[in-house]
This record gives sequence, C-alpha cells and structure tokens, in this order.
Amino acid sequence: MAYLHTKNYDEAIKYIDIAINLKPNDPTFYINKGNILDSMHKYDLAIEAYNQVLKLDPNNSDVLNNKGITLINKNDR
Repeated sequence: MAYLHTKNYDEAIKYIDIAINLKPNDPTFYINKGNILDSMHKYDLAIEAYNQVLKLDPNNSDVLNNKGITLINKNDR
C-alpha cells in the first residue's frame, strides 16, 4: 500500500487489480480498492468495490461504514 501513502493512486489500483485477479475471493483487496477509488473521488467505482466486499462478507461493518462515507462524499459534490 506504499502507492496509496505516496498518493500514486493509479499504480496502487494497478497492483490491487493484479491481486484481485490472483485472489478474487479475498475481500481485503476490494476494500483497499474502494478506499483508493474514494481517495481519487471516483465514488461510483468505490461503491462498486465495496459492494463486492459485501457479496463476499455481508456483515463487514468496516465496509458498511466506508460505503456510507463514500455515499456522503458523493452527495456533497
């Protein structure tokens, strides 16, 4: 996640997508992707990533929280 900390979001997404292709049932990668996309103000794509987490882990309260924040951010724009 070093790319996220340096705000190199495009590179971060590139490597997260590789990880998702290798382990498509690991919700952690989708959480990270959603967080990156939210940081990029790509709210609809972030919500899609969070929805994928919820398909894999419907009771993930962290993702429900992140999705709620993203929806608020989206509506504030």
